[in-house]
Amino acid sequence: MAVMSMRTVVYLQPGEVASCVGCHESQGTAASTSGRGMAKKVQTLTRSKWLYYPVFLCRLHCVTWFKLAQKHVRNKGADLYLNDFQVISDPKSEVISKNVKDYHQRMRFLVDNGAPINRIGFQSRFGTRGQLTPPETIYERLCYFDEFDMPITATEFEIKMEVEREIDKAIQVEHAMTMYFSHPNVEGMFIWTFFENPKPFKPSAADREFVDVNGKPNLRGKVWMYLTNNRWMTNEILGADGSGYAKVRGFKGDY
Repeated sequence: MAVMSMRTVVYLQPGEVASCVGCHESQGTAASTSGRGMAKKVQTLTRSKWLYYPVFLCRLHCVTWFKLAQKHVRNKGADLYLNDFQVISDPKSEVISKNVKDYHQRMRFLVDNGAPINRIGFQSRFGTRGQLTPPETIYERLCYFDEFDMPITATEFEIKMEVEREIDKAIQVEHAMTMYFSHPNVEGMFIWTFFENPKPFKPSAADREFVDVNGKPNLRGKVWMYLTNNRWMTNEILGADGSGYAKVRGFKGDY
């Protein structure tokens, strides 16, 4: 096994003993027989030990990348997102699944180490392996990130072709949109495949659109239009009081 120490490579055989006095100690001294610098037998490196340091260093590099992005941003009003897939839309039945925990842990590491992230993104491709995500699962996963108190955006929203029936796709659209819309930190949703693509780049990318090539919405598109233009629009006729004020409780939007 070769062990790299600073810029020197030391070769050791199984059973040999090596010691270290520390990078900043005198190279002419010997290691202590006790404490941190004591000589130890060479250990067999497991997969987890090999992976820990590259992952840790990669995350530190991510902090640097975010800082560089903030330093060199052209649009001073631009926000910096952490955005990844199969978190809220993870097909696993476990509510706080491994994907959700890993994303939360990554977010916590970046924030705690000074990455200037100010928004959270969730790529929202639902229907992997034909699995529909229940609305309560979507909402609980969103709430799992409440501690960051950052605006959330659902990106790349679509229903995959593995969900075969159009009615099931429309139901998933209604559930996902309603849960996202109802969470106070969510500020927007972006459809990924809006128009039908007659020649998708791969077969699995087909049948994800909300509108066909002739501009006619499918059932998914009709659900989107109904929610945004009807259910979540406030239509009220008000009369002002003697001071000229009127109060109304309505959905957020431009009126």
